[in-house]
Amino acid sequence: MEEKWYTWRSGAAYSDPKWMCSSRYADHRRVRKIPVRYLDSGDYIIEITANNFAMGEPLEKYASSTGGGSDLTTKTGSPYEDKNVPNDPDDDTDNDDNGIRGGNTNFAMSVTSDTISLNGNEPTTEIDGSTGSIDTTYDMSGARNINSNLTVDFGFVPLHSIGNQLFVDANNNGKMDIGESAIPGVKVILHYVDTTGGMSVCVTIDSVDTDSDGKYVFDSLIAGQYLVEIPASNFGPGKPLENYNSSTGGGATNTTSGPNEVPGMPIDADTPADSVDHGVFVSSRVHLQAE
Repeated sequence: MEEKWYTWRSGAAYSDPKWMCSSRYADHRRVRKIPVRYLDSGDYIIEITANNFAMGEPLEKYASSTGGGSDLTTKTGSPYEDKNVPNDPDDDTDNDDNGIRGGNTNFAMSVTSDTISLNGNEPTTEIDGSTGSIDTTYDMSGARNINSNLTVDFGFVPLHSIGNQLFVDANNNGKMDIGESAIPGVKVILHYVDTTGGMSVCVTIDSVDTDSDGKYVFDSLIAGQYLVEIPASNFGPGKPLENYNSSTGGGATNTTSGPNEVPGMPIDADTPADSVDHGVFVSSRVHLQAE
């Protein structure tokens, strides 16, 4: 992953150092935990360059941490991704996210920190977040501990998604067969199952309408458990599911019960089976995890 440090000189014409950064001052290196060496005292900005998010690069399909839990889209007011109130990387707080994507107009879609001042009064007991032990990386950096700030961390979230299609199950076998049509215009709601504290609480986080192919997708999701809901409003007069029932899988002779409509025992939505009915009156959970 490419990281850049930018610096500037005091006494220049501009009052805000963010506007004075130039790539000619940049130190380009691919790093994971190795600090940039041989820095003078002064003010700096760290950039995680935009090319890291390109296809095949280390941060492809990652988002900058917002601190909003299951909500990755709300930036304004979020603890770590509000460009109007950036998290202070100079407060010596360790193991918190200090970057905002697109927060500095000089750096397009890069993730950048706010200003960091090195002045010989830096923290000396930084903790390595992956081990919980004192971080001694400064011993290799060529700088005294009191001159080394190892608290400027950046958090990134792997993105996940859920979809896919609503269809007319004409033969009620619980599967979408060739020739069966899609159902457009159906409202679909996504709920995040918050298990904080050992409880399971459903939090509504998004809704979409199925497109002309009956498809829906919820993207920019964190790993976790979810419920997909086809709300009752879709079955009202004039709505896209008026006079429809949920598929039972019981065939043409049984439209009230069947393997796809057992109350409390929905088809497991985590099984890798596509074009299969996964809905009952209460849909099954979907569990996402990074692989």
